[in-house]
Amino acid sequence: PHELDFQRELSNLERMRQNLIRSGYDTSKLILPMAFPELSSSGMLTLQELHGCFFSVLLQQSAANSDENSRSINGKHERTDVPKHRQRYEEQRIPSKEVFVSAFDMLIEVMGQMIFRDGFFHADPHPGNILVCENGRLGLIDFGQCTNLTADERAQLCALVLVMRNESSWLATLGLKSLDLE
Repeated sequence: PHELDFQRELSNLERMRQNLIRSGYDTSKLILPMAFPELSSSGMLTLQELHGCFFSVLLQQSAANSDENSRSINGKHERTDVPKHRQRYEEQRIPSKEVFVSAFDMLIEVMGQMIFRDGFFHADPHPGNILVCENGRLGLIDFGQCTNLTADERAQLCALVLVMRNESSWLATLGLKSLDLE
């Protein structure tokens, strides 16, 4: 599987970084981890650790405001049902709503850039692969699942998004069928 080929992931990460640099993305708003190719192989990838709060924790925090196993103390999210050795990942500084919204807006912009302009995108952007990092920067990790889109596929997706924006479910269904998804 591609997600276990760390040389491929390293190549995807560097290609993504070059695309975003070429597009002029501000590194004060977006960060991808630095890779250490000399310490990496097909079986191991060594990357800079990004410090921040995973979107998955933010979503859990939002859903768990009344959860008896969650509480917020001094701006940190603490899960009382998590063993101490795992709390490093569970006790993350929760950003303000404004910082989260700004990072989310950047995510939408960056994914649009990847899909519609570059034609090469992060195909696994689940909340565990997205962080709000220090200083409110959007952080992306795990580039094992990236893929290419042809110009025709990008045009079809663009048309589909516009149809869905206009809330035409019948045309959206036709658009999905025309993409010939497997």
